[in-house]
Amino acid sequence: MDQSIHPLNRVAVQFGPVHIYWYGIIIAGGALLGLILAMYEGKKRGLPKDTFIDLVLFAAPIAVICARIYYVAFEWPYYSTHPSEIIAIWHAVSRFTAH
Repeated sequence: MDQSIHPLNRVAVQFGPVHIYWYGIIIAGGALLGLILAMYEGKKRGLPKDTFIDLVLFAAPIAVICARIYYVAFEWPYYSTHPSEIIAIWHAVSRFTAH
């Protein structure tokens, strides 16, 4: 009897070539929960909920861009020789991890 613990599959859902990873679901869930809590607290303080939705529309793309800059900075030896890959965010997971 095999009693070892097997790790979860990193891919939560797959639609053809598109993979949705568990960490993406967790991050999106955290952002959604943060938005809901901010809207709830804002309502108690008399703030319009559209303010928080507008903030998320600005914050999400900025967060993706900053995360990419951080990633490229720590993998600079590779990206200094492959500058065209800097904007290829869809290659980040597949290049450094095994499927």
